[in-house]
Amino acid sequence: MASCELFLIYLLTFFVTLILQSVGLFTPYWISWKDCDAQGLFYYKSSKETNGCYGPGSNVSNSAFVLEIISFVLHLVVCVIRMYCICLFDLEWHRAKTFIVLSRVLFTVAGILSLVGCTEISKVDISGSHLGSSYNMCLASGIYAMILCSLAFLGFTSDTTQHREQDSGDSKQGEMTVEEHRDAPQSGGMKSKAIIFVRFMR
Repeated sequence: MASCELFLIYLLTFFVTLILQSVGLFTPYWISWKDCDAQGLFYYKSSKETNGCYGPGSNVSNSAFVLEIISFVLHLVVCVIRMYCICLFDLEWHRAKTFIVLSRVLFTVAGILSLVGCTEISKVDISGSHLGSSYNMCLASGIYAMILCSLAFLGFTSDTTQHREQDSGDSKQGEMTVEEHRDAPQSGGMKSKAIIFVRFMR
């Protein structure tokens, strides 16, 4: 049951950024200008009348090319790790947690690299140039990744604060037994789903 919920979360979060990064990276609509219809990081599209693009072996921005490639690889690694964690979640939560922390760090780095790569492309000084849809996709991937990382951090701090308040309250009251304390989090479907989301995201 938890695995199905985690897979849905996976599709709406990490998989979305991977798709955006992949499509943006491997399509040629990064930047265009008068002499080039569509210049990408790997190849270009141009008519015979406007054949002033950068051909194979040369890039409009070498730094953007390297940054976006690394970001794509990290996105791919994160998605693989998260799928592995979905399989482990119901059986070995403590083991899955280690991989979740690792993927969270890699995911943050991937988002930052994607944004920096887009910044490098925007700095390209070509007269009359315009940024295209491929650029926008990688930019959206980086921004979405940063939003997810921020939400995960907020969820982690909120969860930590609640645990501290709960521990403090339990120590003062001294009324709940160990068995009751273990059974308490299992009540309430919405609460358990929230815990699953926070655990998987952070």
